[in-house]
Amino acid sequence: MSEQFSILIDSRSRFETGEQGGAWLPMPATQEQLHAAMRSVGITADNPQDFFMGGFANTEDCPFDVPLAVIQSGSMDELNYLGKLLEMQRDEDKAKFAAAVTLGEYAGNLKDLINLAQNLDCYWLYPTVQSEEDYGYYLIDELDELELPEEAKKYFMYEEYGRDAAINDGGRFTEQGYVYNNKNTFSEWYNGRDIPKEYRIMSYPQPTRLDPEKVEMDAIGTRQAATLTTEPPQPQPVIPINLTAEKPAEKLKEITDRLEQGITELFDSERYKEYLRVMSKFHNYSFNNTLLIAMQKPDASLIAGFTAWKNQFQRNVKKGEKGIKIIAPSPFKIKQETEKIDPQTQKPVIGKDGKPVTEEKEITIPAYKVVSVFDVSQTEGRELPNIAVDALTGDVEQYSDFFAALEKTSPVPIGFEKIEGGAHGYYHLEDKRIALDEGMSELQTLKTAIHEIAHAKLHDIDLNAPKDEQQPRVDRRTREVEAESVAYTVCQHYGLDTSDYSFGYVAGWSSGRELAELKSSLETIRSAAADIINSIDGHIAELQKQREAEKAAPDLAAAQEQQTEKPLTDLQKKAAAIAEKYEALSTQEKIGVIAQAFGGTAGRIETSPCTGKWRGTSDISIRFDNGASLFLGNRLTPKAKTAAVQRELVNDTLLRYNPEIVSATKEAALASLMEREAKDNAIAAQKGLKPYTLLNVEFNDGADGQSSGYMGWYYVTLAVDGNICSHIETGLNYDIADGKVSAEPTREKYFAAGALKDSEVDYVFNNVGFSSASGLYALPVSDAVLQRAEKTLAERTQAQAAQRTEKDVIYTMHTNPRSESLADRSFLQAYEQQPDGKAIPGDLLFVGTPEKCRELLQSLNAGDLTQGEVKALYAKAQEPDRDTFSIYQLKRGDETRDLRFEPYDRLTATGHAVDPANYDLIYSAPLAPGTSLEAIFTRFNLDHPKDFKGHSLSVSDVVVLHQNGQDTAHYVDSIGYRQTPEFLQPQNYLKHVEDIVEQNDNNFDGIINNTPQTPTVGELEQKAKAGEPISLIDLTNAIHADKERGKEEKPSIRAQLRAAKEQTAQRKAQRSKTQDLERN
Repeated sequence: MSEQFSILIDSRSRFETGEQGGAWLPMPATQEQLHAAMRSVGITADNPQDFFMGGFANTEDCPFDVPLAVIQSGSMDELNYLGKLLEMQRDEDKAKFAAAVTLGEYAGNLKDLINLAQNLDCYWLYPTVQSEEDYGYYLIDELDELELPEEAKKYFMYEEYGRDAAINDGGRFTEQGYVYNNKNTFSEWYNGRDIPKEYRIMSYPQPTRLDPEKVEMDAIGTRQAATLTTEPPQPQPVIPINLTAEKPAEKLKEITDRLEQGITELFDSERYKEYLRVMSKFHNYSFNNTLLIAMQKPDASLIAGFTAWKNQFQRNVKKGEKGIKIIAPSPFKIKQETEKIDPQTQKPVIGKDGKPVTEEKEITIPAYKVVSVFDVSQTEGRELPNIAVDALTGDVEQYSDFFAALEKTSPVPIGFEKIEGGAHGYYHLEDKRIALDEGMSELQTLKTAIHEIAHAKLHDIDLNAPKDEQQPRVDRRTREVEAESVAYTVCQHYGLDTSDYSFGYVAGWSSGRELAELKSSLETIRSAAADIINSIDGHIAELQKQREAEKAAPDLAAAQEQQTEKPLTDLQKKAAAIAEKYEALSTQEKIGVIAQAFGGTAGRIETSPCTGKWRGTSDISIRFDNGASLFLGNRLTPKAKTAAVQRELVNDTLLRYNPEIVSATKEAALASLMEREAKDNAIAAQKGLKPYTLLNVEFNDGADGQSSGYMGWYYVTLAVDGNICSHIETGLNYDIADGKVSAEPTREKYFAAGALKDSEVDYVFNNVGFSSASGLYALPVSDAVLQRAEKTLAERTQAQAAQRTEKDVIYTMHTNPRSESLADRSFLQAYEQQPDGKAIPGDLLFVGTPEKCRELLQSLNAGDLTQGEVKALYAKAQEPDRDTFSIYQLKRGDETRDLRFEPYDRLTATGHAVDPANYDLIYSAPLAPGTSLEAIFTRFNLDHPKDFKGHSLSVSDVVVLHQNGQDTAHYVDSIGYRQTPEFLQPQNYLKHVEDIVEQNDNNFDGIINNTPQTPTVGELEQKAKAGEPISLIDLTNAIHADKERGKEEKPSIRAQLRAAKEQTAQRKAQRSKTQDLERN
């Protein structure tokens, strides 16, 4: 295979931390070549998310050029496909391809480029034509487009003629010549999805997995006593890397090749130590740049660019000094058309034409370039402050701080014991601990500890895991080289003596190993050394800061006494008074009081060590006798286990969590939240949002067993449209707990918690508290909480109904003087009665037909509808009847167990029907033009919308399409769909309405009409069965009338269905049925 272009393969995590590197992969390539490039940058099947294409370079044979973003938008298989197509082209066709790419008609993505490579007959290229004048001569003299006398040609304006012709052609002058589209048919050979199998190479290499060993012993024998390093030698001249390429991309490729050569030359003892010494000074630089510095100036100590030395340090580079070439990020920005996203819904904004609205955004594309820098020894000018790390001396305090920092840096505990056999220490894989030999010098102790910490960080495995699940592990020699190299680098950084380190064995170790493997080990060493150095620096700084704070503690205490204490809220004062009653109790007895708030009687303190960035600390919690656990706080591990710290946390917790203070908190918060409810609902009415009814303030004691992550949090229960739900917000919880609930909360108090994103918090806050948040961030509730909520809802509903009847509002119906249409002939107006007996106009409530306005007027006067509900009906009537689709799935439970995943024919053969009573509405959304049922099936199997909460669309689900004002129901069958009109039958709808009426005490969310002559329920059922339309208002009044007259002799539809269900259950019990496969 011959190279057509190259791709820079890199690791995303390295790039995002500012590290440079990568491996150039010539295209087309084989899968083996791709795997080798991936391994060289640390990409395997264990971290596929890190795969990253960071550069693109063309070749002299195929000099096409596109933005890097075009390359990054495609896949490796597409790039290989393109490379193969170009490899098969003749030289003249490659030139034509490069020119056509420059023309730009088909160069916006990999799909375009692949099709372009197969449609070059659609373009004409004139290599000798480089300008408009050239084109004019070519057309006149070569093609004889105009028959001009030779004398006339002397005066002919060839340039203008060529320019006009080029404009007419739509062509372009390129480095390859003049190119234009000859209007031949452009065929789409590649659809953007189906790549021929022979061109597919994309996969990730598997990591090497070796058998673990039990213990990592320190392989270095007893060294001579450590002494401090000597003065540094005189500065060495730069050994320059001379680059011959002109283009930045070619320079980058050339220096990358030189790096690979440098790696192979690195592994003799002194060269290797030089590299590690450079790494100790530039531990936060990338592996590539560390190696480049070591290759050119191994004694460098501080580097910066020419301008940086002058502007930032007031120093000048000495005349004649050679630059040190390194690789630096050089990102660039491009503008790109993207779909506009609604900040509230996080969905694309749809324009009037039904298509997504687009906007132009500026994005940053990562790239690199070669730059020159200079060491401080190559400059002169203003004296620099001391930038070197202080060498460790025999000062006991300094050693003490350093070892304490090492203990915090170590991922496992460090201890001392007598080790036989001459080894200084070891890392125990099974016990997860580091052992150091007793009686060593302080310097030797530090160096050995660093060596073993490197083993613990780099070479740890889980011995209890199955062999095939254990992490990949390098061989023992490699582990020892890596640990000793890390130790040498860290010791060099802190000025510890390294004269006893010898790396004569690295030449033998490196012999025969692949370049990618060597590079991987060097990067591992660099990364581990940088991690340890940065950690030690951070911990030493913390210790020094702590020591300074201890010295200043007396002054600080005096200053705090002088400060004015913040006033306590009434609730905080009450909490302190309650806590005083328990002052004489022991810590264990206080835990018993706290346990009562969480449904327990006793508990015990537990500590749990943390990992990651919290390593070295432990979480402290109370485990109650009912199994619940309450988090108290986090402290440094040694302190977390002390009685003093635990007693302090228990005392603090007792102030917030005991039965008395929990009850007082609920009571104090409810009044303030009631004020917020009125404000929220007033704004909700203005915005067209649904109002809510606040019910109770609740305390999450973990009794529901599903929300223990928020144990000890306060939340509220509320009702929206009569449905009870719960709601919790971070700001709300802290407001309630502090006893100072604000009627006008600020956004700063409402921050993201758990799964809630900042954008969602913005949406909650900006759309008026609970009215929008009820379905966004809810907790499951226990039966006791639900019963309390139902009771409060009934009480508040009754009170609101009484308030509506007492309100001095008059409703009248008027003729609309501005309309001649029956559709808006009348309107309803509210008038507010004044103390003097006069009435002033209030809100305009509804505009519509006289019949509809008369119907709503009766409902308003009867108190069955509120002003807000009537206005909401009018707003809804103004909305266009959009096409939608809805997904229904079977309810969970034993009643529907035999119906799940049953094909339609087998369902009906067993006497069942597709009954909407067995289904829940799971999802509903607008139906885009041209969307088919198959498209819906595919979408809800492969790419669920974020707000879809059901299972993947499967057999027994129902999809209802609402199109052009009509509804159709479609049962998902074993093959395709089956239309099921019975799902939408009137009798089923009647049953649904009757259920609503009965469940809501004959007060449902609809329009109530009092007609002079009320038909019976039986008469309406007969009408519905005959397919005649009926009024929901008639049905409601019929149910009322039948109950009042006591004439409901015929069983209701609901009762009939229940009886039929019982008969079906009896028939099922009589027959034996084995279900081969039950799917949940």
